[in-house]
Amino acid sequence: MTNMEQQTPVSPPAWSFDLKPNRAWVRLIMPTVLPIFKGWRVVIYPNDHHPPHVHVIGAGEHARFELFCDLGQVRLLSNIGFGLGQLKRVEAYLLNHLARLCSEWGRIHGHH
Repeated sequence: MTNMEQQTPVSPPAWSFDLKPNRAWVRLIMPTVLPIFKGWRVVIYPNDHHPPHVHVIGAGEHARFELFCDLGQVRLLSNIGFGLGQLKRVEAYLLNHLARLCSEWGRIHGHH
């Protein structure tokens, strides 16, 4: 046997990006900032970065929208799985609650 064959396999780190978060972890790390809408959660990561934005998460769907708090607008940053009609409904929902979303971003991050 060579040295490579004798080595014990190494486990992946606990925070491996290949790990799928469970529901309890998602709720702890990403607080829902609006009521669930059509089965989609609107969340903000507490350790997230600028620009101000929210994540909209559903079953197999994930989109990020930037919040333009001073302009009263949102902009799609990324999308996985949402159809065009769904994105338009999500955008309208976010716009209707933009003041609250901006307030929550400021509360969680201390600024917006």
